[in-house]
Amino acid sequence: MADHRHCGLFAGAAFAAVMAGYPAAAQAVGGPAKPAAPSEASNGGQSGQISEIVVTAQKRSEAVQSVPLAISAVSAATLERTGTHSFEDLAKLAPSVTFVTYGPTDDLPAIRGVVSGGGWSATTGFYVDEVPFAQTFTSGGTDLGFFDVNHVEVLRGPQGTLYGAGSMGGAVRVITNDPDLNNFGGNIELTGGSVAGRTGEFDATGAINIPLVQDRLALRLAANYTTIGDYIYDPTQGRNTGGDVTKEDFRAKLKWTPTPELSVTLTGLYGKTSAGGANTVDYLPNNTPQYGNLDQVTYAPQPQYAETTAGNLLLSYHFPGVTLTSSTSYINATTLVDYDDTLSLGTEIPAAFHLPPEAYQFGAPNPNQSVSYIEEVRLVSDSTHPFKWVAGGYIDHDDLNLFRIDRFMPGQALSALSTLSYIATTQRTIYSVFAEGTYDLTDQWHLTAGARYTSVPDESFSEVYGVAFGAAHLTPATAASATGRATSTDFSPKFELTFTPDHDMLFYAEAARGFRPGVANVAIPATIAVVPPEQTPDHLWDYELGAKTQWFGGHLVADADIYYIDWTNIQISAATAPTATTITFPYLGNAGAATIKGAELELQAVINPEWSFGLSGAYTDARFSENTPAVGVTKGERISYVPEWSGSVTADYRHPLSDSITFFAHADVKYSGDTTIGYAAIYQGFDTKPWTDVGANIGVELPGDTRLSVFVHNLTDTRAQLWVTGANVCASVSACASYNPVQAKQLSVLINQPRTVGVTVSKKF
Repeated sequence: MADHRHCGLFAGAAFAAVMAGYPAAAQAVGGPAKPAAPSEASNGGQSGQISEIVVTAQKRSEAVQSVPLAISAVSAATLERTGTHSFEDLAKLAPSVTFVTYGPTDDLPAIRGVVSGGGWSATTGFYVDEVPFAQTFTSGGTDLGFFDVNHVEVLRGPQGTLYGAGSMGGAVRVITNDPDLNNFGGNIELTGGSVAGRTGEFDATGAINIPLVQDRLALRLAANYTTIGDYIYDPTQGRNTGGDVTKEDFRAKLKWTPTPELSVTLTGLYGKTSAGGANTVDYLPNNTPQYGNLDQVTYAPQPQYAETTAGNLLLSYHFPGVTLTSSTSYINATTLVDYDDTLSLGTEIPAAFHLPPEAYQFGAPNPNQSVSYIEEVRLVSDSTHPFKWVAGGYIDHDDLNLFRIDRFMPGQALSALSTLSYIATTQRTIYSVFAEGTYDLTDQWHLTAGARYTSVPDESFSEVYGVAFGAAHLTPATAASATGRATSTDFSPKFELTFTPDHDMLFYAEAARGFRPGVANVAIPATIAVVPPEQTPDHLWDYELGAKTQWFGGHLVADADIYYIDWTNIQISAATAPTATTITFPYLGNAGAATIKGAELELQAVINPEWSFGLSGAYTDARFSENTPAVGVTKGERISYVPEWSGSVTADYRHPLSDSITFFAHADVKYSGDTTIGYAAIYQGFDTKPWTDVGANIGVELPGDTRLSVFVHNLTDTRAQLWVTGANVCASVSACASYNPVQAKQLSVLINQPRTVGVTVSKKF
């Protein structure tokens, strides 16, 4: 009951703050909110107002405060000030955004507690310009860095009408800089730092814009290189674990405008991330480090690798009264991750042969690969009054190849033994048609309705073999195989009523549905374990009330919303129950239902040309509302990795030291509450701890568009617990005696980057 009272108090306070000063803020009545006067106070100017960002969240260019959605827009200037270089950093800048991260190569964004939970499709849409990475099977692309970006849009709540399956919790859109058809220019930025006093960090970013034909053709190239040394120590080997991280990103955009009506943009993206291992620390069940707060003992290598190649051809033609857009995308995402499982299967399997434990690794002998071909065609009306609309069609064909081979390390007694191997291939095609329109009932009242119909047929093939599957399936020649077919269909509507009493106030009420398709499970012989043939689709309804307001002549922006989500048939990772003769096998299952209640608040304030502040906060009560014993879920249990309370505060100061030199300073504080981490018995009683991250950045802007700054990230050296795995666990202390004679290793906890201090220098030309 206390949780619900807190939710009500938070929501009530947020709306009271918005409504209390309404008469003083009211001006001329009529029409949707217009953009505030252009401002540079938040990015280097002197007007002392909040700059308005133009977004394309509804497939047309609109001022962010006039869009009746819970949306956060983060400008390039804000990204630079806050040192935001990756998707995890977005949680500092937008409420209700979290990232379930499994290491340097795999991040899954989550919004409003709608966490992926084990489905092949994501719950949050993720786009770089028009490329829909999260619509595909893998999360390829989330390791791409933020560089040469115009702004980032975070859309909270289901976006099924315009963005389709995989955006049931919301969508993140990274809008990169377009080529400038007329001006040559570019920028370069270099960063060097020290991490935890143990290792170094280096980052180099550059971009160049080249007009090729005046007013007609231009090319923009951008690249980023980042390397972070290993800061996790292995006390048994007296050295670091070798988890160095290297990221390489490249992007090219060619824009051609042969006529005023036609625009053609060709974009290519490439990103590669490699790491010697995940930055995990060994923890005991009482949530304390087993050795030290940056220590991990490993017995088998844990390399990670991800490579993403993508291309997009964007054609836009302006007919009288309507604009036709065609977006054609290609995505090839590969990942390879190996895990150390010595203390689990590396002890259990040798024990069956009366042998001592051996170093054991599971992962992929070949990279897992997802290849996607995507086409979207849409029409957008030019007229916005009294009726504006968008309609289109979408096709996405995905091919997924998934590999896993468990193995003992070379040179050991059981290294030739095939323990557990499988290959799974899936072909899936998404067909969608969608439409959304807004009609002005009056100058102040506006009604929006939309819908998307989706059909997703898929075919799958899987093959498994090894000791784990019994004597009848020991080798590839005797593998157990299965094929499957399934079709998911969905109709997702959206309804919204908007009230705009004046140019500074917008209120909306919305109901929207979200959807995620199902997928077939990897075959497991029925004599070993019984799993469902497929993971069926899940869907949710989101009911929301929101307000977007501007105050004091554009010096204060205050946005707030409350929402209720009803989520059913939730896709979740599950595992078979072990027996005396079999081990546990993971599979994709479905839990019953969950409800999520929450409230969000965003404030931006510019006091004068020197001082500006920001605040965001979120309350999220995400709980299962049904018992599902088959996957270990209990009614009332919290959804994993969703903090109940989270928020951030930012402060910025600028002061001219002379006509050509300006001093600047930035500080931010991010808070995240505790979370639960899983539904298996091994996790019970282990919740991640609340954490606070503090960052600061001070420097000067010099003549010639040169900028020099000193920064610190994670000032208090907090150990935020981002992900926890219980895969590598000793069954007992005695079973692991030859590896760990003191006590059984219990859990591996992925932590955030420790305190990092460094210097950044940048120049525009």
